[in-house]
Amino acid sequence: MKKLSIILLGMAVYSWAAVCPAATITVNRDGSGDFATIQAAIADANDLDTIIVAEGTYTENINFGGKDIILTSMDPEDWGVVEATVIDGQSLDSAVRFAGSESSDCKLSGFTITNGYGHADGDGGGITGQGSATITNCIIRDNVAQRHGGGIRGNDGFYGLINRCIIFGNSAFTNGGGLTGCHSQITNCLIYGNKAAGYGGGMVNCNGDIVNCTIVDNTAGVSGGGIASCTGTITNCIIW
Repeated sequence: MKKLSIILLGMAVYSWAAVCPAATITVNRDGSGDFATIQAAIADANDLDTIIVAEGTYTENINFGGKDIILTSMDPEDWGVVEATVIDGQSLDSAVRFAGSESSDCKLSGFTITNGYGHADGDGGGITGQGSATITNCIIRDNVAQRHGGGIRGNDGFYGLINRCIIFGNSAFTNGGGLTGCHSQITNCLIYGNKAAGYGGGMVNCNGDIVNCTIVDNTAGVSGGGIASCTGTITNCIIW
């Protein structure tokens, strides 16, 4: 009887998964999608759902809330689409926030993330948080941190891949103009024109491997204009 109960339970779970596959949710600020705001779509989404966002500027400060979802522009491989699909943090708070329980199944892909402001309780003007989400094909520009991580602050607990991102024009009043506290691989990124008043104009305390990156024209008030206190292996990079 116990074995039969387990089999029936397994069949019920399988049946539910078959009937309720991952959903695709659309966002368009003109109201023609399922939702007009990204955060409303995230609130409605379940793990493994995909949210596709139409071009436009979304003046929001979004929070993934621990959900393993895929948030993407309409074509993250097209840099013209990436430039035209904007999350604008309005200088109110971090533009994008991860709660910390997101796994590598969570993906942020194909957005321009700008005008975020990282407060001292979390910092990270453009992106802040922990967890293992993947950030790919994004432009992260012109964000500010009150202390650390103008572009991205991993809060020393971010282990997600950062791949094919352009990170520029960000600033931190203390450390890590571009990035800080990101401990997984940073690959195929262009990191330039970022500023920190203290250490690491480009990045600081990022301890994963750095591969195929160009890190140029970053400045720091104390030391480490390009890179400071990063312990991973640096391979095939230009640092200038």
